[in-house]
Amino acid sequence: MLNSQNDAKDSFYNELTAISLLGKEAKVLEPNKVTKKFCKDFNITLKGVKNYEQLISDNEINLYINFTKANIIPFLDSMNNGIICLLGNTNILDNYPILKKYLVVDSDDDCNEIKDKCIDALEHKSEILEQYQIFIKNYEETVDKLKGEFIGEEKNIVRTDDYKYLITIVIPIYNVEKYIEKTLQSVFSAIVDNTEILLINDGSTDNSAKIAQKFASEHSNVRYISQENHGLGNVRNVGLKEAKGKYIASIDSDDTINCNFFKEAMPYLKQDVDIVIYDWLSIIPDKETFPTPALDKMLNFENNYKSLLYATIMPSACNKIIKKSLYDELHLTYAELKYEDFSANPLILMKANKIKYINKPYYEYMIRSNSIMRNTKKIVDYDMIKVIKILEDNISLYSNLTHKIDIKEFKNYVFWWRIEELIINKIYDLDAAEISDYVKLIYDNIGDTLLEIYKDNEFVDNIISKFDDETKDYVMKRNKAIINKKLEKFILAHKKDYKIITAAMILYNIDNRGE
Repeated sequence: MLNSQNDAKDSFYNELTAISLLGKEAKVLEPNKVTKKFCKDFNITLKGVKNYEQLISDNEINLYINFTKANIIPFLDSMNNGIICLLGNTNILDNYPILKKYLVVDSDDDCNEIKDKCIDALEHKSEILEQYQIFIKNYEETVDKLKGEFIGEEKNIVRTDDYKYLITIVIPIYNVEKYIEKTLQSVFSAIVDNTEILLINDGSTDNSAKIAQKFASEHSNVRYISQENHGLGNVRNVGLKEAKGKYIASIDSDDTINCNFFKEAMPYLKQDVDIVIYDWLSIIPDKETFPTPALDKMLNFENNYKSLLYATIMPSACNKIIKKSLYDELHLTYAELKYEDFSANPLILMKANKIKYINKPYYEYMIRSNSIMRNTKKIVDYDMIKVIKILEDNISLYSNLTHKIDIKEFKNYVFWWRIEELIINKIYDLDAAEISDYVKLIYDNIGDTLLEIYKDNEFVDNIISKFDDETKDYVMKRNKAIINKKLEKFILAHKKDYKIITAAMILYNIDNRGE
């Protein structure tokens, strides 16, 4: 089962139903509560595994059937290991009729078709693997040819004429009539040649659409797209699909950029870097302005790559110019949830081979109390729990691509402060019944991740050493409660004397005690 159990667009449970019809065992990467219950209800023998290597090996057949994305990597890994893999939503096998006949499913909703395809594929395994050798030989020759075209002695390694534009600027728009004109003016003051701008109106109900349409009508390189409201994650996915540039830059429609944002990046884009990253200039309107470095200096890492990867602003798409092919090669899309950047961009950073960090605050981030990220109407944060689970699954799936870093170390530093600030810190303000439900939700969805991090004594000791003695004692007791799954009891006992733990405390040793 190579699909994600957490993505409703995948065919995961239809595949499980087909396995039920076959009377076979299902192997699943870290099965969640819903999957376990489904298998129990339908008498499916379930085998849970911890990593991608275990998931994809020693199977009769692998299933990767979906009609929303077609990631070639799991298919190749499976077939190269001699294990048949069924697919959906692909034309990669169109020139290989035998492979298409036995491996490509016409409908992700037809459980009987999936079942029958499994039976037929296993019966014709030798023929399929023989034809696959022809396919993979041609595929590798094509890849080598493309490498020969794209990689050479010249500094401009990748030809820009493979794209209509060098840069696509994606600007999501939703009810920002007070700010959008200033945003667009800043973008146009920074624009360089061979650039297109996508203005994507996500169902605005104010005058944002009129302002955007006016700009689009005045500039030939601006495209205006209007849709019903789906949220920022969906807009970013529309931008990925519609972009015709080699690189993608995302500018939120209530922020601005420095006039040198693109100009200074140009030499590096022409040298085919994968990502250009800038610092932020954080602006609290009518109050203060301060730089926010993308290079994290909270902890001492042996190289700048880790400092960029573990930074608190690491996943944001807005302070980066990113090569579109990184998304295409991984077939990544953003989760259509809050914190959508965190569901995809960490993997993009892991995959990138060449990153240019420009230590200048060229992205001007406006901190507004009414923004999506700072909306306090929802006390607890269900979306961060979901997004951590999505990223955890994707890391397991693509772990073979993340050669630069220790995955365990990555999850410790990147997940820890988000769990602290955006999940655990929220619990103290709930009433007893809400605390019980929320803590249960945490353990049901990211319990394994939670325990993996907080049981890492070396990591935890390093974090705790940054605190004052009183905070250190508190955190040690609370961590013990987390590991022993007694967090609910601990929270209830400390509702009046709790401590808020944040990433900033590591750097500034701030005591944020509750009142």
